[in-house]
Amino acid sequence: MPTIISFAGLKFRVYTREHKPMHVHVVSSDGAAKFNLEGVITLVENKGLTSKQISKSKEIIAKNIDNIRREWKRIVQIE
Repeated sequence: MPTIISFAGLKFRVYTREHKPMHVHVVSSDGAAKFNLEGVITLVENKGLTSKQISKSKEIIAKNIDNIRREWKRIVQIE
């Protein structure tokens, strides 16, 4: 499970056996969340991250969306 970005205790990961729709997992010592990357960035699932961590995650994803999408396609190799 490659980590694409690591910032402020949050790790943004894509698993090698992923599936569509395009999404990213955010992991911290508190828990994990999953965000959809297609269209508007949306929270799909949250298991333990605080609202502050969710907001920060969305902000980081938005700032790095092109890189995250590119890495997702490279890692998963789905077009």
